[in-house]
Amino acid sequence: MLELTKIKETQSDEYAGIEQLLVSSFPTDEYRELNEQQENVRSNKHFELIHITYNGEPVGFVSIWNFDQFSYIEHFATYPHMRNKGFGTIIMKRLQEERDFIVLEAELPTDTLKERRISFYKRLGFEIFDNEYIQPAYKKTSNSLRMNLMYWNNSNREVPFQYIRNKIYTHVYNL
Repeated sequence: MLELTKIKETQSDEYAGIEQLLVSSFPTDEYRELNEQQENVRSNKHFELIHITYNGEPVGFVSIWNFDQFSYIEHFATYPHMRNKGFGTIIMKRLQEERDFIVLEAELPTDTLKERRISFYKRLGFEIFDNEYIQPAYKKTSNSLRMNLMYWNNSNREVPFQYIRNKIYTHVYNL
């Protein structure tokens, strides 16, 4: 059975595994300093870290920022031995059942892996905003990155790109 458990404590084996998976799955320019990540887990009212297990075995994690009109998936990763087993689709569908407007960043389709990632989200009903989007630098030593901003909307409302971008820039990147 797939379980999604909210993590609010950073002094656990589960959190340590999530932090290792974050560092091993994302380029250093695509995540904040780990002490800032820990602070978000412990005390940021918008931030939600979810540990994913299947029959008690760790599968991965998803970090989500919840705002009034949308949820922003910041990071989503599964352990290498759990990849290509359908967990990504199951997890995303579960998140779609719980939320009605989801936004996420995806790299530009510059290689086969990035093209596959975009196709994965499109199969789940996500669309790419037409607007240019720049992911701000997470750290002083990091670079900003041109990305696609994708969205899935199962609500009866339009949420403008500028509103979404401003919420993400303000709360996620502290701009």
